[in-house]
Formats: sequence, structure tokens, C-alpha cells
Amino acid sequence: MRITNYQLRTANLVLLLLFFFVGMWIGRVVPSARPWSLEYLRLLEDSFAFEPASDISAIFARPAGTRCEIRLDFIDLPDPPEYQFTIILPPSPDERGVGGEEKILVFSSDSLPPPGARLTVDTVTDIITVSLAGCRPEAGTPLIVETRAERLQTTFGAQIEIQPLPLQFVFTNTFAPAATPLQAWRRWDGAHAGPRGERHGLRGLLDAAEKHHIPLTLYDTNTPLVLSAIEAVGGTAQLKRMEQTGLLALPLGPAPTTSFLQIEISRNGLPLEARQTLLQSILPRLLFSDLPRASQQGSSAVQSASSASSVPSSVPPSVSISDSPFPSVPPFHPLSNPLLIGGDLQRSTWGTYEYAEPSFAWLKARPYFSIQAAAPPLETANHPIDAASLTQAMLAQADPSLAQNYAWLVPVLKAAALWAQNPAPLAECKDLCILASDTFYAVFNPRGGRLVLFFAGAEQVIGPTAQFFIGLSDRSQWDVSKGEAADPAQITGAFEDAGDVFHPYQADITENTIRFVSAEGREKTYRLTETGLQTAFSEPLETHIPLALSPHTRFTPGWAQKYRLECLPDGIRSQVAGGPMVRIQVTAGEVRAVDSFLEAIPFIASPEDPNLELSRGFFLPFPLTVVHLFASEVSLTVRP
Repeated sequence: MRITNYQLRTANLVLLLLFFFVGMWIGRVVPSARPWSLEYLRLLEDSFAFEPASDISAIFARPAGTRCEIRLDFIDLPDPPEYQFTIILPPSPDERGVGGEEKILVFSSDSLPPPGARLTVDTVTDIITVSLAGCRPEAGTPLIVETRAERLQTTFGAQIEIQPLPLQFVFTNTFAPAATPLQAWRRWDGAHAGPRGERHGLRGLLDAAEKHHIPLTLYDTNTPLVLSAIEAVGGTAQLKRMEQTGLLALPLGPAPTTSFLQIEISRNGLPLEARQTLLQSILPRLLFSDLPRASQQGSSAVQSASSASSVPSSVPPSVSISDSPFPSVPPFHPLSNPLLIGGDLQRSTWGTYEYAEPSFAWLKARPYFSIQAAAPPLETANHPIDAASLTQAMLAQADPSLAQNYAWLVPVLKAAALWAQNPAPLAECKDLCILASDTFYAVFNPRGGRLVLFFAGAEQVIGPTAQFFIGLSDRSQWDVSKGEAADPAQITGAFEDAGDVFHPYQADITENTIRFVSAEGREKTYRLTETGLQTAFSEPLETHIPLALSPHTRFTPGWAQKYRLECLPDGIRSQVAGGPMVRIQVTAGEVRAVDSFLEAIPFIASPEDPNLELSRGFFLPFPLTVVHLFASEVSLTVRP
């Protein structure tokens, strides 16, 4: 059968009409999706009813074609929803002359809406929107809403002149420490990292804020070490995306010395006390000189206005003003600066997505709150990433009594950097021993006869864990009187004596060789070669080598994927893409095990799995690989 052009046009017209009527039907079922601005605010209520589920804080109203829409902002609707309220409307203009009566529309969660009415209930934002058919009230038409707890009256045209309450979300202590894969994983998306043992991390806060377009300010984040760790867990793209859209500010300087409103949120979002505190803080922002105009239209637009002249004098238990680490300041004045919400992220519940998301949704839905982006001072990044500066910065953040035992590393790293600028042979022993050629620079400690640091030109090859992080062991195990042994979990260098790391040796140093001899006759000999280092021991040694290959690579994009590790029959090969390579070869003995931060990289970009059995690589500082061996002869070949 052949279809003519006329039939085709007719069919298209029928389909268009069908879509039109279906659209109209959908429009009669679902209230308008237009945003609610303060233009439609008809009442703002400042007193609180005894029953939160029956307590309305604001009423909005607006025309919607042949219908009208009424929005009721409740303080806290239960979930599943339970509500009962009545809307009372006067007779329409057409009905007044024929003895029309007022309309009493009863809405209840236990029954269907009245004929011609439809509603949506959102228990996340605690907002109920009602759409009424044939409702075209004039501006002065009274609008009365009753619940079991209160009776509110305004008009369809009441004008509430108000300055929205400015809010800023500012967080400190966002991602430290994050020196190891496990630490970074738990700061980003930890399984039980929250203050209540819940899932928690910076990712939860960022995801919730990005979903609801909430601008954040994060202090203590814009540092090389933190940004490097966030890169390792796969969070850099989100940071950049939120920065570009104006949702994220990462100030370089210290956090402001001011107080924060600290709110303990939960799966229900903001606690009732916090909602009431924020709502009461709005009322001083009303421009009362405009209220008589609204009253002349029959509106009591602000209930109990006389009580709205001040912020609540006391703050409920779940809403606290932080007193640490920031000094106390005068109470927040809602007519001046924005109210800062946040504080210490790791001690707050805002890092839990299931808590932050409904809290942000509740605030974002209310136009009488203005969530603003902070405007920190313009700063230029000035964080040096040389080894000495990074270690010094790390120590500055650590416990001072512990850090003093490892402060000697900073001048040693500076000396190595100076040598790299003008490499020359050197052989000397003081507290530490230095053996250098035109190519390689080695630092030894006679206490243990161990190799502490090894450089190939400017490229580092070997280093102790204390260069990258201190406090690896539990605090209860620290003994700050023991020098380098203060933190017993530290790996203090290569070729340590198992069980007796600080055993004394006598050093004998020549042009390119250093020999350590203990009182018992044990010997360790190190010799610089044209390609690296050769070691020999008078008896096989159970020991390890902490490879810290090219640690500055951590501050380049995609850095974790640049490291390669290959286990060979007689040793290992480690390499950085486009950078140095080191080959460890055991010529007399064997490699027993290899632990590396690389073991964790495939896992830490996903939420932490509390059931995952963690290898030792999860506990090593970035970017360490530790080679465990039993040997009497070992050679290191380095290609810078």
C-alpha cells in the first residue's frame, strides 16, 4: 500500500496533537519545575511550633497558567512523609456575588488530594508544593494555611523584602596526613574514617557539593604533598573541574583565625536545632520598613516580628561555635559578614556523602539562604619542591618532640643538593660519612654502617622513610629520647643490620671506597663505580634497600603511572618514565620480597574496601619501594 504525502502530513499532525495533549496531561499531574525565587516569598515565620512535622517556616505562592502554586517549607518532615494541613481560600471573584463560600482544602498523607489539586512532597528538602486548578487569585487575596500546630496568614501578593542570609562553607585539615597510600585512601574515601565510624573523606564532601553547586573553600589542601596524594587517589580531575566552575577555592595561606559554625549532620541532613538557628538568623535581614505595605494587603507576612531582632542567644548542642584551633571572636552578626560553616573536616561529619548531600539539598532549596563562594586573597604558589624543603615542611607539621629527632635530615639533603650543582669527588667522615664522585653522592652512618642516602647527580635513588613521613608507628610506641629510634617503624637506610640497626662500626674511607668494621669483626664495604655502587659483607646480611627513586616525580601530572617495577631472577629493576632507572642485582644471595607503594595504586582510586587484605606497600610513604634480601654481595646500577 502506497502512502501519499497528504496522508503522511495528516499522520504527523495527529502525532503532534497527541504529544501536545500528553504534555498537557503531564503538566496537570506534575507541578511546575520553575525555580522558586524570593519574588514569590509570601511569608517567613520566625517562631517554632512544638511539632516540627507541623511547623512551616515559609510560604511561597505564584500563578501557573490557569492554576496557582503554593509552596510550604516545613522545618522537618518525617520520612516516609506524614503531614496534615489545610489551605483556606476566599471565594473567587466570580463566586462572591452569588454567595460563594471560602474553599477549605484538606491535605493529608493518609488520603488523596482534594479534586483539582495535586502536590509533590520532598522529604529531603522538607518542601510540599501544591498546585490548584482554576486558581487565579488577585494580589490581595488572603492565603491561610493551618496545621495541627499553627495558623499562618498572608496574601498571594505579599512582598517580603529580605536580604538572603549569606553562608560560606570553609573547611580546614582536609587531607593530612596523606604520606602513605593507606593514609591518602582514608582521607579521600575511607571505609570507617568518620568521627562516628562511618564512610568519610574529602570525596564525599566534594561529590555532594558538586551535585548541588555548593561552593567550598578548602584550607590545608593546596600544598605539593597533599595535591600529590590527591593525584594518586584519582581526585585531581574533580578538583580542577570544581575550580573551573567556581565551586572550589584552595587558598595557599593559613586558615582564617575566626570561628566556624560546626554542625553535626546525619542521614537526616541538618539537625533540627541547626535549622532553627539558621532560620532565626535570617529575620534580622528583613527590611521592616516595607512590611506595612504587605500588611495593608491583609498579610501578616512576618509572624512574631518583634522576636526577630536578634540571633538566638544560645547555640544548641548539635550546633557549636568552634573554639579550637581558632581563638574565639565576637558572635556572628547576620547583617555583616557571611556565616562560616565547616571547620576541621576530619573531625566533622561533612565528609560523609550520605550526610552532606541532604544537608546541601535542604539549604540550596531555600532562596532565603545565599551560599556564596569565598574570596580568599590572590596568592602566588610559592611551595618549593626540593627534597630539603619538603622534608622540612613535613617535620613542621609533625609532633615537635618527635620531629627534633629527624631534623638532621634537612641540612644533609641541602648538602646533597649543593653537591649536585657542582659534582666533585669527596671522601670524609664526621658524624656522617660522605663518599662522592663526579656522578654519585652517598651518605653513610657509622651507627649501623648503613647507607642513608644515595644520589645520581640531582636524582635521588635511596632514602630513609623519615625523609617523607614520621610517626609511622603507633604513638604509644614512640620514645622521643632515642634519637633516630624514636619512631621504631622507620627504615633508616639501606643495608641495616636486622635487629640491631644502630650497632656501632668504625669507618675507614679512601678515594672511592668506605669500609665499616664492628667490634665483633663484621665488615661492610661500599665502593663507588662508574655505573653505581657495589657492596660486600663479610657474612650474609638479612637486610633491605629503601628505594626512593626520583621523588620529585610526585609533583607531575599522572605521576603514579610513571613508575615501573620489574622483578628479575637476581634482583629488581625500577624506572620512572622519561627519568632514571635503577637495577639492583644480588650476586651472592637472593631477594626475599619486594614491597612497593605501587601495590596500592590500583585500589585507592575506588572507595576503601574494609575487607581488603592490605599488603605492606599500603603503609610505605610515597614513592618508596623496599627490597628485602639476604645477601653478601649486591650491586646497584643507575642510569640517571
